[in-house]
Amino acid sequence: GVQLERDPSSPLWGARQPARFVLDASLGVAVGASYGGDVVDACNDGCTAAVPLGVRGVLHAAYELGFGLGFGVDAGYLYVATSTHGRTTSLQPVGLPATSGKTDDDLRLSGVTLGAATSFHRGESWPFSLRLGAGVLFGSAADKRTGTFTNSAGDDFRIAERETASATYFYVAPEVRIAKK
Repeated sequence: GVQLERDPSSPLWGARQPARFVLDASLGVAVGASYGGDVVDACNDGCTAAVPLGVRGVLHAAYELGFGLGFGVDAGYLYVATSTHGRTTSLQPVGLPATSGKTDDDLRLSGVTLGAATSFHRGESWPFSLRLGAGVLFGSAADKRTGTFTNSAGDDFRIAERETASATYFYVAPEVRIAKK
């Protein structure tokens, strides 16, 4: 038979360390370019909208080959919130004419994330790692709305409403890490 010889200079077979299981956790700030859909899109004429901010914590478990390539799974939690203040809108009670007013919305997205990732880790004195994860968020989205409206008699009245819906989203999570040992 044919016998293959291991070449220690090969990036595939020239492992600097043995294959290993890797377990790590990360906690990061989540900053969104947009979140809130129609509510935030309708925020104009004196309305202010906050930048979506939140936090994401993740536990990563992977098997890393000796030359740095790894395959793993991720489990975590995501929480993102934003708000609008002073949004002009109208209220249409059944059988009555529409009335206009101003509302404030507190929007939240939260849930568990489950996914898979592939990674590459290299370096001695300046180790770096690249990871690309993808998965699904299973959670809920909520809108807590308060507002003041004026009825046809000229009287002001306040409303308070909370709506919650299940939320399932696909996500992609690229990571780059560089450290000094």
